[in-house]
Amino acid sequence: MAGLDSQRLSQPLCRCGRQNSTHEEMFKSLDLNGDGVVVYQELLSDFLEKDTNGDRRVSLEEFSAKSFVGSIPIFVECTFNYYDKMDGKNDGIMEEISSNITYSILDPANDGEITFEEFDTNVAQIENGIIAEMMALLEQGHFRTLTDPDQACAIMKIFFLCLFVAAVLGHGENFRAIDLNCDGVVVYQEMLSDFLQKDTNGDGLVSREEFAAKSFVGSIPFFVECTFNYYDKMDGKKDGIMEEISTKTTYSILDPDNDGEITYEDFAINVPQIENGIKAEMMALLEQGSY
Repeated sequence: MAGLDSQRLSQPLCRCGRQNSTHEEMFKSLDLNGDGVVVYQELLSDFLEKDTNGDRRVSLEEFSAKSFVGSIPIFVECTFNYYDKMDGKNDGIMEEISSNITYSILDPANDGEITFEEFDTNVAQIENGIIAEMMALLEQGHFRTLTDPDQACAIMKIFFLCLFVAAVLGHGENFRAIDLNCDGVVVYQEMLSDFLQKDTNGDGLVSREEFAAKSFVGSIPFFVECTFNYYDKMDGKKDGIMEEISTKTTYSILDPDNDGEITYEDFAINVPQIENGIKAEMMALLEQGSY
């Protein structure tokens, strides 16, 4: 990949690492001089490293050879396919323009520097593109060609977890969604407003149906169900009802110093605890064969 290959994406995902930690690792791997920003030449260096024959083009074979040892081939292939198409052709060749386009995605301000916050917010567009390539192979029945049931099961589980990462999007975007007055901190009332919006009948409780109805349009039902299950259990019961205490518990997770304000740094550091809880619900359903 042009700076963000399967070494940096599929390997952390396969071990189900925290999303923010994964993004930090990816960013640090691109920030070659460690100054806290990524310039274009740093991103381009990854492309040039893969271009082993020096023709300013990267084939699937070159790309695969420079991917993380042990990466699942389907992830390598999907990542390559995403970058291959950036020049408007699907010809099995990655052109240098893929690095230019990747950089423009990560640097929408076009100021020639990518900070970690910009990276964390915008890399989701790239992750979603790779997930779309995975969905295309899935629809073509690629997974059904696997003869080893254990391998097929493992790949499907990782596939769903990859989808989860894409669905969560960048932490910056999530933080801005709950910082209603855009003052850079989230207070409890702002977080509570989301619960109250989902409580459409005003009974102080959120049912599974209410939660699903107010979820992001296009969300995969499996993810909505797992997210609901996570919050449902916050009152110590799994009864198909979310209570307001789920909001209080969520706030306490994100505000561990209990100062009544959640900064972006607080959010980025602590939200993986919630994401990991939802992943655990996903794994539980997958182990039960609910996919």
